[in-house]
Amino acid sequence: MSENKRAAQAADWILRLSQPELAEEELAAWVKWSADPQNLQEFQRLRATWRVFDQVRGEAVDLLSDLEERSERSLWQRHPGWSRVAAAASIALALGVAWHLLGSGVFSEKTTPVAVRPAVRSTVLPDGSAVTLAPRTDIATDFDPARRSLALSSGEAYFRVRPDKTRPFVVRTAGVTVTAVGTAFDVRSTTDRVVVTVQEGVVNVAAPRADGDGDTGPWRVGAGSQISYDCQRGTARVSEVDPSRALAWREGRLEYVSEPLSNVVADVSRYSTRPIEIGDPSVGMLTFTGTVLTRSTDDWLSALQTALPLRAIPQGDHIVLVSAESITGR
Repeated sequence: MSENKRAAQAADWILRLSQPELAEEELAAWVKWSADPQNLQEFQRLRATWRVFDQVRGEAVDLLSDLEERSERSLWQRHPGWSRVAAAASIALALGVAWHLLGSGVFSEKTTPVAVRPAVRSTVLPDGSAVTLAPRTDIATDFDPARRSLALSSGEAYFRVRPDKTRPFVVRTAGVTVTAVGTAFDVRSTTDRVVVTVQEGVVNVAAPRADGDGDTGPWRVGAGSQISYDCQRGTARVSEVDPSRALAWREGRLEYVSEPLSNVVADVSRYSTRPIEIGDPSVGMLTFTGTVLTRSTDDWLSALQTALPLRAIPQGDHIVLVSAESITGR
């Protein structure tokens, strides 16, 4: 395929994916098209030019929706001359100031009403460092004159650390310790794996030994690299990555290349209005390559069933993925 044709297709997908609703057939076509790494790379290149606008627009929509649901008279109704983006910016500023004044403590992003789609949230920590939290992510801070300690229970968080050589910045999750002085990095934590991606600077990563006797490492991970620690096997793998792909979740996209579906589902479930679970081990071992739009997780699930041999079965307030063979064999 020529570069011009690929660019034209990427531009077309940007426009199609920006629509409020996307047919199941289109989602299936997107999964197939974006599975080609060259297609996905061109899509990302074009999307980068709209990155700032999309981020502001997404945050504005979340803020405005939340305000509409919580107040009988929204801010822009009382001030009809304000634009929606201006109103959202004012709300975001007020929330940021209030959150900053809370100081150290517990920060979290959780879903309250099930019908409300979880959203990404950002805040400033007591030392001036910034953190962006993925949905259903909890983080607790414990800062003292000697160290800046944080505990990440699960989920994903992006940190931009304010340099302070006298006070290391330490994130702990699932027994793994990530230490930095001044850098920007991402930590993704699930029940069986911790992934640390470094965007700027260097971090040291240590983890428990498989025999439980002390720690192993530390691994020194620099910008453009990622370490994946298997909590069950006690092993780690360091590889070079494109940080922009690992951090795309902040802009509403989860991007994968030959990723086990169990890992993908653990991520996607945080953004879904209904938790998603793997009900069949064979399904979890399937691999997925492509992009998941966090605002369209239900559509992604529908498209996934046409691309992989599985079925999504609603069970109460959650969804279980099982093999298609187990359904047809009944």
